[in-house]
Amino acid sequence: MSIKFLCIAPLEGGDQVHNRLLLTDGGGASIPCGTQELGSSVFDDISQLHAGEYRTRWPQYGNAGGPRVIGDTVRIQGELG
Repeated sequence: MSIKFLCIAPLEGGDQVHNRLLLTDGGGASIPCGTQELGSSVFDDISQLHAGEYRTRWPQYGNAGGPRVIGDTVRIQGELG
């Protein structure tokens, strides 16, 4: 298994791109405070998107003819054992 991270450009008619969603072709998650460093006593939980939220977000970012990728793709390869 591997995970590929992409930074995408805004899509016309969609919400502003931000770092608070984790979307895949099979589901998504919300990170309410984002992924930026906020200090030693600030933390955030990752919550699964409900089906309706996912159905709204995926077409905005993942399925509208493909997102326009900005910068380099980062891939993390899993290891067995």
